[in-house]
Amino acid sequence: MFLVLTRLIAPAAFSPFFVSLINQLPANSHGEGKMSKVELLRISDLRIPETEVQSLFDDRLEAVEDGLRHVRSQVPIGVGVIDTIAVDDNNIPVIIEYKSKKAGADALVQVLDYYSWLNEHRDTLKELFRQRGIEIESVREPRIIIIAPEFDEKLIRIIDAVQPNITLVRYIVGEDEEGNKKIIPQVVLKSRGVPAIPPMGIDQHFKGKEELRPLYDRLMNRIKEYVPLNLKTDVRATRYYIGLYKKDRLFCFIEVQKRKKALRIALPLKGEIESDRFGGWPSDPKWGYVHVYSEEQIDDELLTWIKRAYEKVES
Repeated sequence: MFLVLTRLIAPAAFSPFFVSLINQLPANSHGEGKMSKVELLRISDLRIPETEVQSLFDDRLEAVEDGLRHVRSQVPIGVGVIDTIAVDDNNIPVIIEYKSKKAGADALVQVLDYYSWLNEHRDTLKELFRQRGIEIESVREPRIIIIAPEFDEKLIRIIDAVQPNITLVRYIVGEDEEGNKKIIPQVVLKSRGVPAIPPMGIDQHFKGKEELRPLYDRLMNRIKEYVPLNLKTDVRATRYYIGLYKKDRLFCFIEVQKRKKALRIALPLKGEIESDRFGGWPSDPKWGYVHVYSEEQIDDELLTWIKRAYEKVES
């Protein structure tokens, strides 16, 4: 089995790591953007040692998620040693657990033990961040990322039943024609459970990102022109995004991205929109997204998509 990578394929369809590989292909003589070179990667059944997997990912965490930054590896705490602690684009701590073989429920129990301890000892995280020059007034509840070559079905089923935000990332080992090994990450599942009581307000999403608040306010005002959105009851802030609801059904969520200086607007319309503006997570069959950098991009096309998402959810 082979993976085919080419610049002719829309970058939005791939993870940042795929895009990085594509962009490394040399341009031809006809000009940039008209690539014909293709690189074939053979899928390998070689098992890479966990320490090597960790080293490869820790050096390029943005291959897993935009804005994800390494803080420290092999962190001893009261209940064990955490593989890696990172921080995401919103300065939220991230616990990363690596596995070299199939991850099951035992991996979840292990990382939840780390999560519980760190959640009660947030000063430990604050000190780690300080040592890396990351100043955070109040350390928020950690997220979890588990990275493995495959996941047990039971683990996937129970992810949404637990409280912390958990992302499962599967990696594929590839081999090029010269025998060089390459690891390709793919997000398998990202839990989006909504707590009954929102743990933070909308204003908190813009702390340190105040320049994006006018863009958000303009977006909300324009959305109200297309759907009957009540800003008091239908817009709810969770730890990780601002959700828009139709009778308690999520039809849109917004992430405030500091490093990109943009709003990422996610809609359950993957496969229904053909546009270079609309990207998506490769393994998520339902949700795609649009990045908005300026008020000019809050146009009729985008608002029509949001209206379609609103009408799509069940009443």
